[in-house]
Amino acid sequence: MSSLQSKLSFINRRVDLQKQKMEQALDRFNQRDKSLFARITDAMMKKDQARFNVFCNELTEIRKMSKQILTAKLSLQEVHDRIQKQVDVEKPDEGDLTVAAQLLNNSKNRIINLFPEAENEISEIYNMLSGVIIDRVSENVDRKGSLKEMYDRVELEAEQQMKEKLPSIPEMS
Repeated sequence: MSSLQSKLSFINRRVDLQKQKMEQALDRFNQRDKSLFARITDAMMKKDQARFNVFCNELTEIRKMSKQILTAKLSLQEVHDRIQKQVDVEKPDEGDLTVAAQLLNNSKNRIINLFPEAENEISEIYNMLSGVIIDRVSENVDRKGSLKEMYDRVELEAEQQMKEKLPSIPEMS
């Protein structure tokens, strides 16, 4: 396994840890959902409208939170899958890694709103992934020459083509 693939595997393990925390939170919310649903049923059978309304409102909020957590977890799953795909190939594609980094960045605020304690970890994961992308792009540029060298060649080529196509500007003596 190359050092790049090792870095990506390490990043994926950290993404997995965050997903596990979200799964645990989802489990807690699902247990609360079942409990509230049972209380709603009980209040309905006893024709206790006040308790019924309170429990229904709480269940609605629990389900909203569950949906947000599930959305965040699925976003992390997508990030994980894209990174894993690059771990599994011989020559990782920085385009796929960039999409994963953008998705993580776009999901970061949602995750932090749900799990404020995850802010540092998510930021570190994003920074590591961005670093891998920058390193990968730099390697590609180094193989083809530095950016300055490429720009100098293009500039020289443009100058030569201009000389060939256009007459030189006369000078006044």
